[in-house]
Amino acid sequence: MYTQIAYALAVTNGTEAVSQAVSVAGANAVGIDMTIINQDSGNLDVVLEGSNELANWKTIEDNLIAAASGIGYNTAQYPNATSGLTARIGFEYIRLRYVQNTSGTSIVSAGINIFEA
Repeated sequence: MYTQIAYALAVTNGTEAVSQAVSVAGANAVGIDMTIINQDSGNLDVVLEGSNELANWKTIEDNLIAAASGIGYNTAQYPNATSGLTARIGFEYIRLRYVQNTSGTSIVSAGINIFEA
């Protein structure tokens, strides 16, 4: 099931933004797509987080998309080679956290695809 979670979201230096929560609905894997529409400088990290009660969010995968810079399309999947291909999502809900690591602003659109691995 695909859900668009960001459309022209601005993330500026020194701030973080989080997406809406998406129900995993029994699935155990996730694919992410993200387009950087505009970026005046710097880079953007995307972190995958999970929760069972829509509070107390825990990091599932740091730097799911790491140091994305420049206008363009990025994809990632969990589980992946870094996490171990047998890893699974152990939460009822997931979300993305966007972190602008250096100076500047990134404008992003993103989506999450939940599936059974």
